[in-house]
Amino acid sequence: MAACRRCESLDSLRRLTSWLEGLYFIDQHAAQLWGRILAQHARGDLSSQPLLDPVAVTLPTESAYLLADQLDMLRTLGFEVEPFGNNTFLVRSVPALMIQDDIPATLREIVDELEIRQSCAVT
Repeated sequence: MAACRRCESLDSLRRLTSWLEGLYFIDQHAAQLWGRILAQHARGDLSSQPLLDPVAVTLPTESAYLLADQLDMLRTLGFEVEPFGNNTFLVRSVPALMIQDDIPATLREIVDELEIRQSCAVT
């Protein structure tokens, strides 16, 4: 029950977006960007930008397991992410609209949102 209250309290800070298998929470500051990515996906013209140098992102163990389960979902959003061992992932491409973003921070935000979604689903 506490986890659902946490989700309800996020309502003032977050915008709820329906996507694929369920609901994902989107930070209001990123909502416009995510909206454009989702619109491109719906039109079938979502483009992904390969990175010249892959970006390594290391996560806590539980977060790494959660991300590993969502690699297919990330691929549909324009990310190419692969396990690199010891809770580390290599990001090889991102949605073209995000090429200027802080890639490690973006991936961590996605994992944070997945963790919130999971905690709300458990209760």
